[in-house]
Amino acid sequence: MPTACPMIVDATVRPPTDREPGCVRAAFVCGEDYQFRSRTAYMRLLVLCLGLSVLEAGARGADNASAAENDEMRRHAAQVEINALSQGQRRPLERVAEPLMRYSDPARGAAKGALWAWGTVGRPAAIVEMEINPSRPRSSQWVHGVVSLSPELIAASWTDGRQWKASRPGLLARPVPDAPAPAASKPDRLRQMKDLARRFGVREDAGTVRGKIQLRLLPTPIHRYEDPRSGLQDGAIFVFATGTNPETLLVLESRSERSGPGAWCYGLARVSGCALTAELDGREVWSQEEANPPHDGAAYMNRHHAVLDGPE
Repeated sequence: MPTACPMIVDATVRPPTDREPGCVRAAFVCGEDYQFRSRTAYMRLLVLCLGLSVLEAGARGADNASAAENDEMRRHAAQVEINALSQGQRRPLERVAEPLMRYSDPARGAAKGALWAWGTVGRPAAIVEMEINPSRPRSSQWVHGVVSLSPELIAASWTDGRQWKASRPGLLARPVPDAPAPAASKPDRLRQMKDLARRFGVREDAGTVRGKIQLRLLPTPIHRYEDPRSGLQDGAIFVFATGTNPETLLVLESRSERSGPGAWCYGLARVSGCALTAELDGREVWSQEEANPPHDGAAYMNRHHAVLDGPE
């Protein structure tokens, strides 16, 4: 039977106790021939194990902080209600349970951020960006931005009384020129969408100091969806970002046609207040002027929001 090897501490020999780091205790569950031969060997192991324990504690602390931040993000998402407007009627839209993506951008002051979607059937009707800038006053640390992707009008409201209503549909879908016919299988269509996305490029005008920045296409779409009842065979939302901070959304969709195999179309939408320009195959196809918060636009708005005091 293995026995606990004695430990050499201050020239005394004792077995490990329950208070030793776990990796130290484990090191002593060995045969009697594996005793430490010197105090130096023990001290080296102890330093290593204590370091690992500190890292483990740090990881637990980071996990706890992340959980608290995610909880705060969810509470901010719960402040927002999105409605579809059709024939004079308001229809509440359901929020997708989890954010489509999370990000951080410390260089720009955004400690944490996330994109949420409203609308669970087919293409989301709205994307809401939420991020926190701890350097701002508590009354305006958060920024909420709402962009419509809906073919109908939408309206947004907050529990603090703020309201916004789009004055036009959110996404103008256009055919992708020289695109192949949509493939028969979902994996093949995803490969096609990734190829199509790489034909686009987006630049952000970050002002006189930073100038125009070429945004990075994130290689994997943040959302995939379909709605066969409406003829929507497949769809995906790609992100153009600064680092991981989303600035522009590229929507790619294939719609089935009764008379043929269907076709690919695209649309672009902003999730940034900066001026933006998009190109397809090197030709400009879309542009947006600067819209820093607070901004109320035809299909996009953003606003500051106060820090929430506590769980509701």
